[in-house]
Amino acid sequence: MLLTLGKQLDSDRFIPFSSIKELIDFKEQMRSAHKGNVPITLAQKPNRIEISDRLIKSDSLSHDPNIGALSIVCAVLRKLGWKNDLVPSTD
Repeated sequence: MLLTLGKQLDSDRFIPFSSIKELIDFKEQMRSAHKGNVPITLAQKPNRIEISDRLIKSDSLSHDPNIGALSIVCAVLRKLGWKNDLVPSTD
């Protein structure tokens, strides 16, 4: 994802995402999170992308590595041209 945002890495090993579909397909192929973790999943709808994640735990914003991951995912979606809403998943 960092390549999509302009980070320079070995271009023989790493290729930036070229489309939103490619990013969503890649996320779907990733190994599931271990029990107790809420994975970041993406569902593209006609006018929004729903993103599942739970950053609020015990009624407060927790210290969670997914805060950074979620920020990067959203930034990549914008970089790839998504202009509509990015919203929490309704599932």
